[in-house]
Amino acid sequence: ALGRSAETIYFNMDEAAQTAARQLFLRLVTLGEGTEDTRRRVLRDEIESLHEDHQSALQKVIDIFGKVRLLSFDRDPITRNPTIEVAHEALLREWTRLREWLNESRADVRTQRQLNHAVQEWNTAQRDASFLMAGSRLEQFEGWSSNTTIALTQDERAFLSASVVERDRRELEEQSRQRRELETAQKLAETERRSLINLRGRNRVITTIGVIAIVLAVMASTFGLSSSRNAEQALNAQSTAQAERNIAQQQELIASVRELSSEANINLDIDPELSILLALQAVNKTYTIGQPVLPEAEDALHRAVQASRLELTLSGHTDIVWKAVFSPDGKLIASGSQDGTAKIWDAITGKELFTIQATTEGGAGSVAFSPNGKLLATGSDDKIARIWDVATGKELLALQGHLDWISHVAFSPDGNRLATSSYDGSSKVWDITTGKELLTLHEESDGVVALWVIFNPDGSQIATAATENFQGGWASIWDAKTGQKIMTLPAQGPAVRSVVFSPDGTRIVTAEDDRTAKVWDASSGKVLLTLYGHTDIVSDAEFSLDGTRIVTVSGDRQIKVWDAATGQELSTLAGHSDGIWTVSFSPDSQRIVTASYDNTAKVWSISPTREFLTLVNGPRILHPNGAKLAYSPDGTRLATANSDLTPKVWDVTTGKLLFELTGHTDIVTNIVYNARGTQIATTSGDGTAKIWNAVSGKELLSFIGHKDAVFGISFSPDGSRLATSSWDGTGIVWDVNTGKALLTLIGHNDWIGSIDYSPDGSRLVTGSWDKTAIVWDAVTGKKIFTLIGHSDSVRRVVFSPDSSRIVTASFDGIAKVWDAASGKELLTLSGHTTSLFDAAFSPDGTRIATVSGDKTAKIWDAITGQELWTFHAPDGLTGVAFSPDGSQLTVGSRDGTDRIYLLYIEDLIALAKSRLTRTLTLEECQQYLHLEACPAAP
Repeated sequence: ALGRSAETIYFNMDEAAQTAARQLFLRLVTLGEGTEDTRRRVLRDEIESLHEDHQSALQKVIDIFGKVRLLSFDRDPITRNPTIEVAHEALLREWTRLREWLNESRADVRTQRQLNHAVQEWNTAQRDASFLMAGSRLEQFEGWSSNTTIALTQDERAFLSASVVERDRRELEEQSRQRRELETAQKLAETERRSLINLRGRNRVITTIGVIAIVLAVMASTFGLSSSRNAEQALNAQSTAQAERNIAQQQELIASVRELSSEANINLDIDPELSILLALQAVNKTYTIGQPVLPEAEDALHRAVQASRLELTLSGHTDIVWKAVFSPDGKLIASGSQDGTAKIWDAITGKELFTIQATTEGGAGSVAFSPNGKLLATGSDDKIARIWDVATGKELLALQGHLDWISHVAFSPDGNRLATSSYDGSSKVWDITTGKELLTLHEESDGVVALWVIFNPDGSQIATAATENFQGGWASIWDAKTGQKIMTLPAQGPAVRSVVFSPDGTRIVTAEDDRTAKVWDASSGKVLLTLYGHTDIVSDAEFSLDGTRIVTVSGDRQIKVWDAATGQELSTLAGHSDGIWTVSFSPDSQRIVTASYDNTAKVWSISPTREFLTLVNGPRILHPNGAKLAYSPDGTRLATANSDLTPKVWDVTTGKLLFELTGHTDIVTNIVYNARGTQIATTSGDGTAKIWNAVSGKELLSFIGHKDAVFGISFSPDGSRLATSSWDGTGIVWDVNTGKALLTLIGHNDWIGSIDYSPDGSRLVTGSWDKTAIVWDAVTGKKIFTLIGHSDSVRRVVFSPDSSRIVTASFDGIAKVWDAASGKELLTLSGHTTSLFDAAFSPDGTRIATVSGDKTAKIWDAITGQELWTFHAPDGLTGVAFSPDGSQLTVGSRDGTDRIYLLYIEDLIALAKSRLTRTLTLEECQQYLHLEACPAAP
């Protein structure tokens, strides 16, 4: 119907509008690489900047197709600029004319996309000439633009024009240089010729020989021969030319690396695994020839590794995978496919263990493990549900009674019954021992298709999802013993695709064709939450087995994870190349498996954004102080304080929580190790500081003396003293053995949020809300000098490892580096867009890390102040720490997590490779690497 509607509209248009329609729709398609083509959301500015010959006709086409809802209109979520996209992805498959356009123009469209990406990068770089095309690549695009039938935007034409102008300029410069060299050689030859005429006698002969040699040398500068003085000039000319060629090659290499880095970032929300592959190629271009890795490439690799949660790709089916599920012990995965088979996989390695021929007629749809994991149920197009022995793959039972495809199967919690739903409009309950049909659940309407069936956690109720001719959908709740309908949950869209109970049975989640999932009260039928965010039908929604999260999947190829209590979207995963049909949680709720139209099932981690490791401390931090971090001196443990009552100590290799420190009566505001790693000190809003045994977590000593919350804390280098600072405006130095106050530092006129001992133990520095930092004599407590320069509160003060410098981080968004001996300001580190909460020197003192509420961490050169790296997080950052060997950076975030990033490029490359489940396809190598064959994996 969509295809016929589009063709009718097109047929009734004039020739100009038909031409414009072709240009429009070719821009609204993303070409599949070995998969089906998909919709492409395009900024309206891009369409409106096509050649002026198409403008009036384009507007007419947009209006007509928009009115019949074949085009949809929205705004870009970031820029809020208007966008256009095809309203129904089915149009790409069913409109024959559009398929013909794509087939005849596929190469042209792919080339235009490459040009468009290059233009975006050029514009992002403020049209820097180094981002223009050059060499053979420019020749390729120049020739293509002269012959293509694809209309180009103003930016695309400007980019190609600027590239040609820049190339011509360089060629003219080269020709001018060569001309100057030739003229110089000619003048020299003429001079030598005249000298030759004036020579006489024997000397004339000798000189003549020399002159001839010189002339020959001059000629050599043109024809590649060599001689003394002119050879030197020729060599100089050649050296200059070679230097220029080297510069050109370097620029081409940089442009290529930037292009790959840009493509990696573009694909982050589409296919993060492809982003890793492209970023590795970008890094490899310079890393393998001994050149420093470009920051753009390293940043792209960091982002890609963080974005990718894919752990396994289960490839082996030859048609759509409808369902994939974990076994109850989490060791196996079963998948059912339209190719008629069910497969059993190792859930850790992804290895295919064996295949079950579930049907010889059509496809095998749903699969389900029994609660004890020993049985597998399958439903198929042959109208039969079957039960199999998981250990042997032997068929045990065939359940016959449905009149049409079986869409879903589910065991009862006790494992004694199996529920099935069918396109015949009914759901049935069977005794799995005898094969006897126990119940048939019939909807009252005609034309009903039953899409899903599931038991509640205690087995007393059954939920079904249904649609009537895909014009209206609903979910029904039934009594599992009598078959009596208890409740109907009405949907807003054409169909309810799935329905699932929460683990405690109090809530129900439905996946619906209106692009939402809804959470219902299981007793009253009241809607509690509506989850918005997908751009296509929501095909499945599932509760995690701990009930805290909901995961949804959609035809838009995205996986979304939600907070089950609030409905807040927690993360989005991408990586399938076609729509996703179903999703299932692992028993520990840390992984999911998805089944897709792209013929694969994929296993994902649903932990928060990760690079090397992510430690989940708890819920989002609401207190302004945020998180604070401290590595143990040997680098094996990380102590964290997340503004709650219980700081934690973690193993940084495994991510295992080792113990918690229980004893404070208010939020814990800071945490540090002593130099030997034997003790941990904490500060708290309860006005105390405490020292704990770093191995057992036992409380050793409590320091009481401040009159308000304590925020700053630092051990002296020898561990005999502890310095604290408080909102009471004072700093106190304590004896660690007795708990006695030795010194009180008075001089600030507002809260003191930070304090630090110099590594040589001679001084202390404090940072205050009065916008200053003060350096003190650590023995006498006498003020030495005040650091003045910030325009807002100084939140963090830290000495460099050699005690020669101090870094201050302020709520004014700036960090400053000071000379610790004179108090002279050495550097200002500007780049964050909002308040700084923490700063740290690297162990060797060469780098400084800062974190901000702008959701980034930055690393700077501690000598020059140059910004080296930026790490992005999903929420504001408040804590930062280098590992003792400088190889890792840990940041604490307001989302309740602490993320560990790798700083050595070798470690990052190894980590990235460990996250891959595939290599670049031939089509991807041609599109992104511009190669006819894929190179060896980097």
